Amino acid sequence: MVWKRHLVSDPAVADGQLCAQGTAVTVAEILSDLSEGAGAEQILERHPGLRLIHVAAALAYAADLASSKHCYKCVADDLEKPKRVRKPKAKNAE
Repeated sequence: MVWKRHLVSDPAVADGQLCAQGTAVTVAEILSDLSEGAGAEQILERHPGLRLIHVAAALAYAADLASSKHCYKCVADDLEKPKRVRKPKAKNAE
């Protein structure tokens, strides 16, 4: 599944969040519905204009994101290491 064919981000729609193409339904909404136990048919009923391919694309996007080593590393780094604030280097006095 090539999710990029069915999901888009437009700054004028949903504050630029990733949405099902042709709708203002965000991927986050679709995934949230699924995580709460809604089936695809229920999601389609809740969001007129949404198609089954959009739900599949949202799942494919989530799978790609979850399997991304770069993304995992960033999340793991954030969980394991506290943020450090760099102090500006003092200039040598002449």
